Amino acid sequence: MRKTQAFRPVTGEALEDRAVPTGGVGGLFGGAPVVDAQKVAQAFAAFEKTYNADVQTILFAPGTTDLKVTRPAFDTAIASAIGDLNSKIDSAITNLPTASALTTTINGELISGTNSLENQLLKVATPTGVTNQAARMFRFQSDLTIDTLAAHVTYEVATAPAPAGTVDIATAFQAIGKVSDAFVTFAKSYMNDVKTVLLPAGTTDPSTTRAAFDKAVAGDIATLNGNIATALGGVLPATVVSSLSTTISNDLLTATTGTPTGKSLQERLAAVKTPKSASGFPTLLFKISSSTAIGGANVRVVQDLISAISTYNNSL
Repeated sequence: MRKTQAFRPVTGEALEDRAVPTGGVGGLFGGAPVVDAQKVAQAFAAFEKTYNADVQTILFAPGTTDLKVTRPAFDTAIASAIGDLNSKIDSAITNLPTASALTTTINGELISGTNSLENQLLKVATPTGVTNQAARMFRFQSDLTIDTLAAHVTYEVATAPAPAGTVDIATAFQAIGKVSDAFVTFAKSYMNDVKTVLLPAGTTDPSTTRAAFDKAVAGDIATLNGNIATALGGVLPATVVSSLSTTISNDLLTATTGTPTGKSLQERLAAVKTPKSASGFPTLLFKISSSTAIGGANVRVVQDLISAISTYNNSL
């Protein structure tokens, strides 16, 4: 008959961080509720580590033979840890418009409510034996309770109303759409310049028309830069548009001072090798290379836009 193995705590036993995902698409654009929800998830993960550590060091303390003797001290330690968790969450959500009501709700879910986390953990039955299996089952039941409430509270915070002035997801997507529309217009102008300036009828050597073509493209990019600024000004707060002005100009236009970086759209398009003939594969390759550069610039501008919106939202 196999002997029952006594539970022996292992120092530094690996514990899983059960942080609840909160961002989704909204997480791209920041915003107080999403950022606060991430802090709440982290607070729950820290509490769960503390809980499981207390299982090892207090409830199943080395030399323990009767868990009923150590359970009161364990419950006291957990009550204190839940109090700390509640305080961390209260601190994390103070910037939300509904912080007062939300604080009261979460306090009930953690401490004061009939079905609070504290009461649910108190009801987890004390194991009858001091074994590894008993400890694992005890922690499994407790972790399930903690994770379930963590997901609920995190969701409550993530979906709470944002501070006034926050750029919401719909507005952010509207801004991204306007940027894409401006790039579509530019791409059409660029390809028209290829046809009418770089490769007009009768051209046999595109190198002779390249200078005039680059000048026409530079004008189109300046128009693109202005169109984006105007479009964003119609949907985003002025501070966001202002913060993006220099960044987007650098994404698109060759710098007028300093050493060129080679990263702007204007520089990348100027670096596309002039086709050796006015038709055939060289021309196709030129158009493909140009389209790739234009698409890359579109992505960079959108990334900068998302970053600016996120920074603005997180500042509220």
